[in-house]
Amino acid sequence: SIISGPFTLVNATTGDVPAGGMGTYVVTCNPTTADNLSGTLRIVSNDPDEMNLDVGLACRGITSAITVSPSPIGFAPTRVGESSLPQTISFGNTGGLAVNVTNISIDNPAFALSNLPTLPLSLSNAAPIGTDVTFTPTEDGDQTATLTLTYDDGQTRNTVVNGPGRVTGFSITPSGTL
Repeated sequence: SIISGPFTLVNATTGDVPAGGMGTYVVTCNPTTADNLSGTLRIVSNDPDEMNLDVGLACRGITSAITVSPSPIGFAPTRVGESSLPQTISFGNTGGLAVNVTNISIDNPAFALSNLPTLPLSLSNAAPIGTDVTFTPTEDGDQTATLTLTYDDGQTRNTVVNGPGRVTGFSITPSGTL
């Protein structure tokens, strides 16, 4: 049984467990606060050496909800070697607890980030942040990237970025001297 903490015992082995056997216990965390939380699961048995076996439990409650706007991010067709106009991307937090943003990155060099905020920073539900993304294709074809916001000890919020790179050319007809 759970003797402390914000945990619920969902399923447990009941009855006799043979010598050398194992029991299964499924526990969920139901945090009521945004914090590191702990508790104890007590397994009661008739084993004279281990009548009560206490197992430490831990979880982390969060109340943040990171938003990205727009998401996904789409660029108009852009000529190879030229840069698009920048698109401003806003990151918000609709939760009740500020998050610590540690990194904003994009995984394809055809897309560049600019006007990045100074990191790390605290993102609350009252203060969205933004950055600009520019698309400079180096080859013909559709390009895709993942824009990643990293926060609170490695958690991430990703959004897809798309841009069509196009090779253009022109010719004059008739050719020759005019």
